[in-house]
Amino acid sequence: MSERVVRAIFGGLLLASVFALGIIKVEDTDTWTHLALGRDIIQHRGFPATEQFNYPSLDKPYFNSEWLFDVVFYLAYFLAGIPGVILLKASIVTLAFFILFQDSLIPQDRPSHRLLGVVTAIVVLFPILLAVRHRFVERPDIALMTFLGFTIYALNAYVYEGKRYLYLLPVLQVLWVNMHPSIVVVMVPFGAFVVGGQLQRVLQRRFGLEMPGTPTKSQLQTLAVVFAGVLVATLLNPYGIGAFLLPFRVTANLWLMHEIVELQRPGFGDLYGAPFIVTGLLGLVFFLTLRRLSLISVLLVAPFVYLGLSARRFIFLLAIVSAPILVRHARLFVGQLKAEWADRVSLPAGVFTGTVIVAMTGLFLTRVEPFVDPLKISGFGVNYDTCPEGALRYLDRIGANGKIFNAFKWGGYIVWRDYPNRIPIIDGRGHVAPDLLEDIQRAQINAASLVRLQKKYEFNVAVVDYPLRTEAYGDAVPNVDLALTSPDWALVYWDDLSLVYLKRTDAFTDIIGRDEYLHVKPANGIPDLRRKLRDRSLIAPIEAELRRNIRETRSSTGYMFLGVLYTDLGAYQKVIEALSHVRDFPLRSHLPNAYLGLGFAYDRLRRTEQAISYYQKAARLNETSNILYSLGLAFEKIGNDREAIRYLERALDRDRHLALAYPPLIRAYRRLGMTDRLQGVETAYRQAITHGQAEEHFRRGVNLYIEKKLHEAMAEFQASLEVNPANSDTLSNLGYIYFDLGQLDKALAEQRRALEIDPGHANAHYGLALIYRAQGEHAKVREHLEEYLRLEPRGYWSRKAQEMLSRSRES
Repeated sequence: MSERVVRAIFGGLLLASVFALGIIKVEDTDTWTHLALGRDIIQHRGFPATEQFNYPSLDKPYFNSEWLFDVVFYLAYFLAGIPGVILLKASIVTLAFFILFQDSLIPQDRPSHRLLGVVTAIVVLFPILLAVRHRFVERPDIALMTFLGFTIYALNAYVYEGKRYLYLLPVLQVLWVNMHPSIVVVMVPFGAFVVGGQLQRVLQRRFGLEMPGTPTKSQLQTLAVVFAGVLVATLLNPYGIGAFLLPFRVTANLWLMHEIVELQRPGFGDLYGAPFIVTGLLGLVFFLTLRRLSLISVLLVAPFVYLGLSARRFIFLLAIVSAPILVRHARLFVGQLKAEWADRVSLPAGVFTGTVIVAMTGLFLTRVEPFVDPLKISGFGVNYDTCPEGALRYLDRIGANGKIFNAFKWGGYIVWRDYPNRIPIIDGRGHVAPDLLEDIQRAQINAASLVRLQKKYEFNVAVVDYPLRTEAYGDAVPNVDLALTSPDWALVYWDDLSLVYLKRTDAFTDIIGRDEYLHVKPANGIPDLRRKLRDRSLIAPIEAELRRNIRETRSSTGYMFLGVLYTDLGAYQKVIEALSHVRDFPLRSHLPNAYLGLGFAYDRLRRTEQAISYYQKAARLNETSNILYSLGLAFEKIGNDREAIRYLERALDRDRHLALAYPPLIRAYRRLGMTDRLQGVETAYRQAITHGQAEEHFRRGVNLYIEKKLHEAMAEFQASLEVNPANSDTLSNLGYIYFDLGQLDKALAEQRRALEIDPGHANAHYGLALIYRAQGEHAKVREHLEEYLRLEPRGYWSRKAQEMLSRSRES
């Protein structure tokens, strides 16, 4: 079989996989912003004079550096609807991988090794495909993926093979600069080839080093001329040099850098471990091929390693740039095989690789565990689990139009679906003043901030998302709705994704009277529901509200809460009926709690084997200490002490203060004669009881502090310290109370005690900075703010700390 045929077969197999994995229902909320902007440009037959899509910015000049991408994708929608948009997206990412495949095979292997070189390219590129699939979305990033890949390919093709594709780059740059504000990165490949190429020539001339891809003097001159043409082409956009500046404006906006997840650093242990793997592989292959190392490759990939390790958004760039380099170095290794061995292993290796690609692609498409991305649903259409369609349909029913207070991520969808009948306070671009970004975020959790915003902009409808860490609040604020804390607003609709609130105005009086949820506050979580169920008079109205929600939305949250209610009533068959309807909602899954609740219900019905089955399902999804404790208790009931011990010990490994787990563990040890373990466990049990008592006082203190009952909160914190005097959180909170009361010496003492116990206690450093600022000791203010920012680099209080630090440096 000829090299050309094999290349076509295996390359086609890879590209077919890319295309198939790119056929994903629309799930990225930024898609709607781009479609809306493209539609607006087409309808205006040009750019509007001012911003259109968020009411605080209607007087600001229009800015859209991605306008060409928006227009192209809207035209795809205009011609073929959402399927056309998805097909265009899949075609672009397939083109990007076609370019990577071509680049990976430069320079050509000797004839005896070309088949194996093709197989090697496929072996490397398929994992890269899986690593960047999360970025297969209808955003300009896919254009960047293609433009950057072709730029590097054209440069390699010219240097290695003399092909003249690089003369297309100035034209390509005109498209690039009008599709994505990332054109500054084009300097990296040109800089790598020009600077690295010149360095390689010097090393080759002085030391006789043979370095692959060393350009000739004439080639360097051509590269420099083309680069100049590319730089001129970047100015052919509506904003001139301003198109270069947008990435720098984004990085200068602390709110965006702190609050947008994709702008935060990747971590180990999840999808975002990919940049560490790719970086490690690059380091390995560079080390192993040191004698034939290309400085051009090192200079090319180094900036993208930095970007990929600095923000999740740039992981795909690191993977795209690294892929051909990894292939090239892998081909150096396989190129050392003798010709007869290369010929012998090429086809079997190719068949095996092709089989793996087909199988893996099928597993991803059919969503077989563990090959499941909850947001990536194959097919044509919209994944409505990511956009507030249910909330907006409710607003359609009640005829609520005009200005909307909304979650940042949904502004684009509101604009796409409802503009000009509805206009959000912020669209998907975040093109509002940084102070307003802070105000919008704070307004959900601070009633005074919401009042100020509402008076200024006169919106009467809010469509918001669930707050993070709902369960952590418990009953800390029993009379406050954590999704929108102002009592001037009524909750009238909620589903698994969004909540709708109406301002208590005359216009909405009848609707609120009919639709308000008076008792169920889903954003407050299960602890708040259980607290309310202690009042038996509320059971009937709570059940009625939950039944209404289920009837209207079929929400898993509603079914989950209903299961909790029936658990409280001991109606375990009804618990099973309710919790069996809970589905795997990707952004806010209730499944672990549902399985835990089902296990508990079957346990109470004395169907322990079924209970264990559901507890194990829960543990597979989220192995918490409570789930493991329940499993241990269930195994104890069926007389399997060894399994009971295994799960109870694992529960205590996760939470040594889980006092409930100790008695069954002690019983199991005694039955199995494991008396050598009893003394340590019994001591730990007593410590857990003590900790629990301290935590109860601490929790009450937090509740009272939030309610501004400072003296009562102080009493609870002091009671907590009597039981557990070495709790740095309690000491620091006590320090904040003394600060609020103006007792600075006592505040200082408590914060210092907190740091003696835990030198890395961020809130204690912040508290000390406040105290020293009040005392006018600016050097110490700066010292503790800098330490706070080192410990807590992101978030609202970090931004406040940076503002305070800037003012302190100026004083």
